Amino acid sequence: MPLLSCRNLSHALGPRTLFSGLDLSIDEGERVGLVGRNGCGKSTLLSILAGREEPQAGEIVRRGGLRLSLVEQFLPPHLLESSLFALLLDALPDEARETERYRVEMLLEELGFGPGRWQDRVGVLSGGEHNRLMLARALAGDPDLLLLDEPTNHLDLETQLMFQRVLAGLPCAQLVVSHDRVFLDRATNRTVFLRDGRAWRFALPYSAAKEALTRTDIAAAEARRAEEKEIARLRASARRLALWGSTYDNEKFARRARSMEKRIAAMEEEVTFVSRDAAAALRLETEAVRARRLLQVDGLEVRHGPAAPPLFGIDALTLAPGERLALFGANGCGKTTLLRILAAAHADPAAHPSVRFNPQARLGYYDQALSRFAPGVTLFDAVHKSTDLGDQAARRELIGAGFPFERHHDPVATLSGGERARLMFLLIRLERPTLLVLDEPTNHIDLDGKEALEQELLEAGAGVVLVSHDRRFVEAVATRFALVRGGRLRPLDDPEEYYEGLLPPVAERAPRPSRPPADAQASEAPPADPDALLAELMELEEKLAADLARKPAHQKPQLQAQWRARIQALYAALEG
Repeated sequence: MPLLSCRNLSHALGPRTLFSGLDLSIDEGERVGLVGRNGCGKSTLLSILAGREEPQAGEIVRRGGLRLSLVEQFLPPHLLESSLFALLLDALPDEARETERYRVEMLLEELGFGPGRWQDRVGVLSGGEHNRLMLARALAGDPDLLLLDEPTNHLDLETQLMFQRVLAGLPCAQLVVSHDRVFLDRATNRTVFLRDGRAWRFALPYSAAKEALTRTDIAAAEARRAEEKEIARLRASARRLALWGSTYDNEKFARRARSMEKRIAAMEEEVTFVSRDAAAALRLETEAVRARRLLQVDGLEVRHGPAAPPLFGIDALTLAPGERLALFGANGCGKTTLLRILAAAHADPAAHPSVRFNPQARLGYYDQALSRFAPGVTLFDAVHKSTDLGDQAARRELIGAGFPFERHHDPVATLSGGERARLMFLLIRLERPTLLVLDEPTNHIDLDGKEALEQELLEAGAGVVLVSHDRRFVEAVATRFALVRGGRLRPLDDPEEYYEGLLPPVAERAPRPSRPPADAQASEAPPADPDALLAELMELEEKLAADLARKPAHQKPQLQAQWRARIQALYAALEG
């Protein structure tokens, strides 16, 4: 019997149906990725599966005694005054709180909270620390099934790798909602696409499942075209037969025409379904510049303000047209501050004399916080005042970006994360920049949107400076890399150098013991897991094939050479 199954599940928000007739089951040990565009109902489905909401129709069957935990996106406000230790202790069953306090200590340590932090108030934690604490709280209940809603959103790379390592070692089944492709490929072995109000299931991790879904869509479209062509042929024949029956007063022709119409009606009811679901398009319109340099930075000290201590320094940095520079560094090192300085220097060259732009450089700044707008500014004002568009043109652009007329006077401050992303990309497109400055552009964008944005950036001629924790996005888009470390910005030949320094390689860990071991003995590290080596080999071969499929100007020969060398080493290890 599955751990959990739902049958013919239906739910709507007002007039909008999220899903209808949805079937889904999760077995022991399965790791399922739940994928879909923004607003399709993924978080609502998790809440229903967890028992926090009731579906409007359908049935949910849970195995007797099932222990289920949900890791939400946000910690409930009433828990912010609790201490870290008390929060996890309260998650244990009443009868276990005295005998299994050690499990709270183990979880806090494992997720990066040392003993000196156990009595910290939850409300003082950063966003990434909240994510870690919510995972620890969910695991305190020793679940058979763990539901996770965007567990890596806003996490830096180091914390993302920690999550991957922890989740890989859990014995429980997992259902994960995520827009992170690398995380889904590493953390799941099944994928469910939620679209058109129904579930599309594949016994594959995300990337392979997406290819299978694309093949399914192509086959469905071809079958639908053939069916529609046959229906059109039969309808024409039925009309001819009906006409002949009437003209020649021939009942035989008339009966055949009526029989054919019934057959056509039955065929129309059973035509192959073709997906109507599509993510809102993210389009950029940029311009190329014929010049040697777009941006020159010399001797800049990056700091929060004139009187603040320096975060790091830049000796020299240049960006040529068409180059796409990705910035790496630990959270809080000053990457976003540098992007704000670039935007401020473009608006007022006297503010930062160390930063110089080509006169042809028009800057498009993607700022998640929408700090360019004063409180109370509406959607219409944001577009109308930022561009030279007239009233009607501004409204047409907003409607084209997915904002209906009745929302044009909503304050910008009330937008969701996904809506903010759509507004910012609309403004950038209308401004037609030659240089893009992008701060975490893929946060709140669904997977289809990320892939569309990647393609737009690869085909644009604009220069790009970006900060992102989305590893696959950076690898697909960037042509140059730089790292903030030791108080300086320095070139980085290969981002793997940064990734590999964050955490040891992800490895399977032993299941958590039910009680503390009486006599822990040191043991030698186990040999490399062939499954892990094979998974790495497949990932590298996919990366190499994808890069070779790009236009030569967009390929990365240095990375290709490194991937090939690692592939050969993995073959040797597997054959040995």
